[in-house]
Amino acid sequence: MAVTKRQEILFIYETKDCNPNGDPLDENKPRTDPETGVVTVTDVRIKRTIRDYLYGTKGLEILVRDTFDAKGYLKDGKGRCEDFAEEAGVDKKDNIPTKVDKIQKLILGKCIDARLFGCTLPVDKGSVKVTGPVQFNGFNRSLHRVAPIFVQGTAGFASGKEATQKSFREDYIIPYACIAAYGIVNEIAARSTQLSDTDVSLL
Repeated sequence: MAVTKRQEILFIYETKDCNPNGDPLDENKPRTDPETGVVTVTDVRIKRTIRDYLYGTKGLEILVRDTFDAKGYLKDGKGRCEDFAEEAGVDKKDNIPTKVDKIQKLILGKCIDARLFGCTLPVDKGSVKVTGPVQFNGFNRSLHRVAPIFVQGTAGFASGKEATQKSFREDYIIPYACIAAYGIVNEIAARSTQLSDTDVSLL
């Protein structure tokens, strides 16, 4: 049975000696607020953290994860969708709405992250598109100021074919951060993904 009441989420977690959420537009440095000195983490990173926990620790199937084809190449969204299309018994003769319906039902039934956060996948000229009932603030902040540290280390490989030494890597890390993320569970959107109270409890 789908969730029937709106719920609020306060997700608090700690990070130590790492980069909680790098900014690709700023040398992948930790995202920080220059005025307050706190670290910021996007909702995308929060959802990735939850997905990794559900899949890696709880052993639950998730939609958004790395999968590879027979040649070892990383699959894109279309390739991931084809995995489910085959399992859902999609026939080439099926019209697009039928294909979408079959694939969507299978994905929502198997993948907890799709029920939580929704999904969008290409299906021929159509798409599986479901709005997720669980949403977090776009930017979430640490409960205190942080001081990023620049560190250097030895990389695992040499910098070139004829190099005699390994190359060096450079990173910015946060020694410690306690991050709070606020989110909601929308009971109306939960109907379309069949998000259950059991799913929410696994957060």
